[in-house]
Amino acid sequence: MLLGVFVLLRTSGCQQHLFTDYRPLDQAGMWSSNVEELKKLNTSDTEVAQLVKAKQAGLSDDGCVTLVNDAHQRQHPFVSADSTVNLAHAGYTDDFAPAVEGAAHAGQRANRPPEKYRAHRKTNPRTHQ
Repeated sequence: MLLGVFVLLRTSGCQQHLFTDYRPLDQAGMWSSNVEELKKLNTSDTEVAQLVKAKQAGLSDDGCVTLVNDAHQRQHPFVSADSTVNLAHAGYTDDFAPAVEGAAHAGQRANRPPEKYRAHRKTNPRTHQ
């Protein structure tokens, strides 16, 4: 019976993380309203762990929600807590979320051929470093 319910959920397109533990965010001091927003964004356990790091570094609750939302809009999980922490320690405020997500995906761009960096027939100077 339980196996049948599991198969039904998996085949019905349900992509929700049914067993994500949000208690670490509560313990890190995140407001319950922000935790509820993260639940709506279908945050994974890995993302929760990343958010705890960011929260402990001083990022606001709204900043944490923004980071996950931005990552999901780009169809990626939020895995950039280390970049976020480094920017927070450097004195940046919560408005750096787009920069963090861009930096987090730089590794993915590094594997592309240089043609992918060209815009308007000009070569990106980063490819010549």
